[in-house]
Amino acid sequence: MRSVTLLLLVGVACSKPAAPLTPSQGGRPPGATGSAQISGHVRFHGVAPADVDRPSKLAFPECSRFGPPESSLRLSHEGGVAEAFVWIKAGLPEGSYPAPSEPLLLDQQGCEFRPRVFGIQVGQPLTIRNSDPVLHNTHAFSGGFNVPLPKEGQTATRTFARPEVPAPIGCDVHGWMRAYAGVVPHPFFAVTDDTGAFSLRGLPAGHYEVEVWQERLGRQSAEIDVKTGERAALDIELKPAG
Repeated sequence: MRSVTLLLLVGVACSKPAAPLTPSQGGRPPGATGSAQISGHVRFHGVAPADVDRPSKLAFPECSRFGPPESSLRLSHEGGVAEAFVWIKAGLPEGSYPAPSEPLLLDQQGCEFRPRVFGIQVGQPLTIRNSDPVLHNTHAFSGGFNVPLPKEGQTATRTFARPEVPAPIGCDVHGWMRAYAGVVPHPFFAVTDDTGAFSLRGLPAGHYEVEVWQERLGRQSAEIDVKTGERAALDIELKPAG
């Protein structure tokens, strides 16, 4: 069984009133925001499932000089899980959240994707850059784009058209290269830091399902209630299968 620990810390604040409906939103109300916050840690203790076999770098001298493929599971000394994607899966009121116009950067550096895990809204621009002097081919396997970048410093911009957690990304030239996008229709998501910490801010009061996904450890959900001005702490302990 997996365990979930919930701790609620209560404060005082006021929620932000909803903006008037605009015709550009196609009849949907604007997405609600507020002053509630969910923060905590994702942790793991135990024997992790085996990593998926990936092609060796040895056949690619231009890449093997950077060392072996990076680990798909990084843990702190306290068991904090880095690069886990955390998001509000359910519970938000019906509404539309416009995608940011500021592009997010996905770099290819040292024959690895950087960042390996990231969150992005549907329709938000994603700038893809090749910082290596070798050909990379960025392929969003279910995201509808496949972008060759043969030259160092070359960039291209694409978007994701629909939500998907996760949306896997690979390089068709270098099979060990992997990245994962958490593509969501709202701004309430986070990627855990090196200690496993995360924070979801600006939420309206409500009852939420929070989901965590990690490349090796899979996904887990927890439910939590938050009130206006409340800071709710949600610590999730991932357990090995079996």
